[in-house]
Amino acid sequence: MGVLVRALERRYSVLTGASLENPANWAIRTFGGQQNTAAGVEVNERTALYAIDVSTCIKIISETIAQVPLITYKRLESGGKKRGTNHPLYTVLHDQANEEMTAFALKETMQAHLLTWGNAYAWIERNDTGDCVGLWPLLPDRTFPVRTSSGDLVYHTQIKKLPGDPGLSRILPARDVFHIAGLGFDGLIGYSVITMMREQIGLAQAQEEYAGRFYGNGSMPPAALMYAKQLSTDDIKRLHAEWDQGHKGVANAWKMALLDQGMDIKVLGINQQDAQFIEQRRFSSEKIAGFFRVPPDMVTSSDKAGPYGVGIEQRQIGFAKFTIQPWAVRWEHAINAKLLLRPRDTGYFAEFLMDGLERADLDKRYNAYAVGFGKWLTTDDIRALENLNPYEPPEDPSDVGKILLWPLNMGSAKNVANPPAPPAAGDVPSPQRPSLPSGGEGTSSQRGTGAASSRRALAKAQRISLTDVVERVLRRESADIQSRSRKRANPPEWLDIFYDEHRAYIVRQVGPQFRAYAALIEAEISRELGKEAKVPDAFVAKYIDGYAQRHIAASAAESKLLLGGSAKDMESALLTWPARSEWLALREANQAGNAFAVAAYRDAGISTLCWVAGDDCADCPGLHGKEVPIDGKFAQRGELSDDRFVPAAGLGHPPLCDGCECVVLAVGPVLNDSAIRLA
Repeated sequence: MGVLVRALERRYSVLTGASLENPANWAIRTFGGQQNTAAGVEVNERTALYAIDVSTCIKIISETIAQVPLITYKRLESGGKKRGTNHPLYTVLHDQANEEMTAFALKETMQAHLLTWGNAYAWIERNDTGDCVGLWPLLPDRTFPVRTSSGDLVYHTQIKKLPGDPGLSRILPARDVFHIAGLGFDGLIGYSVITMMREQIGLAQAQEEYAGRFYGNGSMPPAALMYAKQLSTDDIKRLHAEWDQGHKGVANAWKMALLDQGMDIKVLGINQQDAQFIEQRRFSSEKIAGFFRVPPDMVTSSDKAGPYGVGIEQRQIGFAKFTIQPWAVRWEHAINAKLLLRPRDTGYFAEFLMDGLERADLDKRYNAYAVGFGKWLTTDDIRALENLNPYEPPEDPSDVGKILLWPLNMGSAKNVANPPAPPAAGDVPSPQRPSLPSGGEGTSSQRGTGAASSRRALAKAQRISLTDVVERVLRRESADIQSRSRKRANPPEWLDIFYDEHRAYIVRQVGPQFRAYAALIEAEISRELGKEAKVPDAFVAKYIDGYAQRHIAASAAESKLLLGGSAKDMESALLTWPARSEWLALREANQAGNAFAVAAYRDAGISTLCWVAGDDCADCPGLHGKEVPIDGKFAQRGELSDDRFVPAAGLGHPPLCDGCECVVLAVGPVLNDSAIRLA
């Protein structure tokens, strides 16, 4: 026996410090030892997976690590980086780990090993030039590092070919083993995660077993049948068989028990309610989830938010930062240390692409893009962050549905370092008042160029997005009216309540669209005038509220008429409402654009406005070239042949007709020669 002891101690006194007096897990399992916990349940790295909370935590973390792309990068001299797609390791880590496993499967398997045994090992397959062309996982319970007498580090492992095969023993040099170690005492080999929390796992498994036996025994606690007389062995066996047959199992739960000849029953245990069984199981689940740093609501149906916040976004970002990120860094450092060692690997490094896990919600991302756009983010940078292809300009410049818009007061960043030379004194045009034809004279090309054309282009682009928003509002509105009309009487009463609620929905839907439109008008007016012009936030908010009022006034009046008719006629009419979105968007794009322009002109100190008629406007040429004070009116009711669009207080800006393309422009000295020029 002494020979065996000395041989085993020489071979297996590895860096864990295990010996025959203090054996490692492999030795306990080899010689049939037990690893019972205080709860009486044997717990090891394999049996622990039968605990549902443990296996769930391992599954969540392993699958998350596996799904995050692991990229091999090449560092650039400028300090940036680019994907090293030509490096052999790129394919191994990103696509195919070896001939039999995908990169996802490899990462999932090795991360599961880390979360159970505390170590993950893989054999490094190399080609003739020394490149890593494959990673093959090794069994963590049969692989361990050993320090040789010369001080070199080698790895002892057993490679199994078939289930039940004891495996072939191999000694691999450290350079051929990719080893990721978890938390450990020497930084080289990690503690067994399951061993560290075996008592808690044992308690959870004992609770599961207890619950199973509880229901298997008909949901009754342990009990004894008491009888005053002595029973023979055969009578005892008969009573056991009869009791089990009649009362054991879920199918026999709550059956009436018949006791004869003075028998009595005594409960030996306490019921689950007295033992607070459900609370104990929930507490065990939360303790296990806390050990793995997984939010409890991801493991069970717990209503607790965990340590990372109360919102879904906060929990997701916290989980990525404090649970996944530390494991990702272990992977990255191990890859850089073991797989990128050659001189020609200089400058290459591996990194997880964590953006997908840490990304904020849609509204916050878009707000962040708006801040960075034109400063450190380009259009293609933003599209790449949203997993979109680079922008390709349309072949047809008139295809407005494919044209990107940007603030017109922004210039190229190259002009910061190399500003264009100022024009010579004789080349600067003197400010002049635009010369406008009276009445409807002049060709279409004379009527609107420069600023007028830019404003019309903005309105045309806005019609597309406004149509979608207005259609969504009308579709919901018509569906809700139809649904509520079937359930309620007294139409005016519930209809007024509905539109009070619907108003807030309208503001939420159209508000972002109008605010973005106002920002574009600001930029265009600033470019036109050569100085900053603002559309006050209060004015935009008032316009949005005014739109909601106009929408509700028109819809509510028509709804009351429809509710007074037949249900069939009302249903047919409501189905046509969403089709109105295009006409409404056409009108609002023009009206909002001109209203915001007037507000911006007023903010910039402009005192006079001029009406510039659109090319296809049939009723507007009579106002073309007309000038009024900025707070004046271009027309009053009764002054025009068709005054349907003239408000009671007078017409301060377009539109004047269906499909109106008129705009109002500033009159007076301007600083930028790109403003309107009309012959």
